[in-house]
Amino acid sequence: MKKNLYAAIAACALAVPLLFSACSSDERKTKFTPKPVDGTELLFDEGLEYYNTAPSVVNVDENTKYVFYTVNKTAGGTDTAIAARKAEKGNDGWIYGEKKILLEGTKEGWDGTHIANPAVIKGSFKMAGETYSWLMAYQGNDAKEEKNYSVGLAVAKDALGEWIKVGTSPVIPYDSVSFGSAYGIGEPSLVSYDKEGKVYLFHTMGDVYTTGVYVCELDASDLRNIKGADAQNAVTNYGLVDPGAPVPTFSDTDFKLDSKNGILYAVRNYYPVAAVKPNLPAAVQVIKMPMADLYDPTAQWEVVEEQINDLELSVNDNMGWERVYSACIAGDSFGYVDNASALELALTVTSYDKATYDHLYYQAITSYTLSLE
Repeated sequence: MKKNLYAAIAACALAVPLLFSACSSDERKTKFTPKPVDGTELLFDEGLEYYNTAPSVVNVDENTKYVFYTVNKTAGGTDTAIAARKAEKGNDGWIYGEKKILLEGTKEGWDGTHIANPAVIKGSFKMAGETYSWLMAYQGNDAKEEKNYSVGLAVAKDALGEWIKVGTSPVIPYDSVSFGSAYGIGEPSLVSYDKEGKVYLFHTMGDVYTTGVYVCELDASDLRNIKGADAQNAVTNYGLVDPGAPVPTFSDTDFKLDSKNGILYAVRNYYPVAAVKPNLPAAVQVIKMPMADLYDPTAQWEVVEEQINDLELSVNDNMGWERVYSACIAGDSFGYVDNASALELALTVTSYDKATYDHLYYQAITSYTLSLE
């Protein structure tokens, strides 16, 4: 779950500045120390003082994509923000443009302390007499701890343009009074079901008793009158197996739809988490089931790929106790992967120094292509 991720982020923020303690504030602005990974190319490298996590990848066409992700706005800091980059295909692969910060927490607002985990989709969404082409779901909270998250919405006319938050309250709030102080509601994933204003909004809910994935059919055509947010449906976890666990931990999951063949694909964190810090999942798992079975509580997921964890991440033998987690499936602008012969994944990765036992939380984003044939 993301609370493990953000515990890692907090540790990163405490540890990383020590590596650069001799630098002045002016030097810190210009100094760039690349993340020490090798063998698996990163999508982009913002340097050791920035973490890049929880990607959402939108393929606009075969030559253009957007990557939305979570980052610390200040080098070495803990001030979370949502950023994006546009990528264009060149002769030697994808060329990523400059980072743009899209959203930050609203001071004194429900998302004032932490804001993260963007999921972005295209459609038609009206608000205050304007029509917007892009919708983002994200998680946030106003607590110092990594708990009691809720899910909010934002819209934009252009993917890298101005993003405007929808209202001053989350669309799916977490009730910590009723369900206890816990992770809350987060890790949203969006799939359109009319290519206009109606979307499936998947999300994780973790209270003091259990953790699971839920979905609601959200009509966001009129953002002043959003419908469907209260109708939460649990997504079956049958067919999932986590070693040593009587009940699988179904969380941190991204969904995409093959609408031509009626197949719902998902990528989830594979549990248990690593026994040695950083205590994060060391693999992700890809699963699928018929879209028609989404609301069947007895439906079974089929495992497409048991574990994706064979990534070479480090430049020397002392580093590279890989952690692979918080992944997404790249889809088109509406969250579809129609007639896909392969799935393109974007994964969050990090490493740990086995020699010194230093917790080097330099999260980064890499890619993996999974053949379906």
